[in-house]
Amino acid sequence: MRGKSRLAALVDRLQPSEPVLLALTAVAVGLASGAGVWGFKALVELVQDGSASLPPALPPIAGGMLVVADGSARAEVRRLCRRAGGEG
Repeated sequence: MRGKSRLAALVDRLQPSEPVLLALTAVAVGLASGAGVWGFKALVELVQDGSASLPPALPPIAGGMLVVADGSARAEVRRLCRRAGGEG
């Protein structure tokens, strides 16, 4: 059993039918999606609560820095694509 994950070994040992395996996978994906939504909402609330205590000029400055960083990242990706022979 070397090289197999615990999950793969468990599935091999239990031999569930395809519908059961699909249902369990759907439940796992649903739980993961729900956790992602919950985490995203918590992060939004955290940022909103934190930005309320910042000086009024700081959020626009931070947003501008993100746009500049995004623009420089795009330029770097274009440069790497051209170097690799793509169009970019």
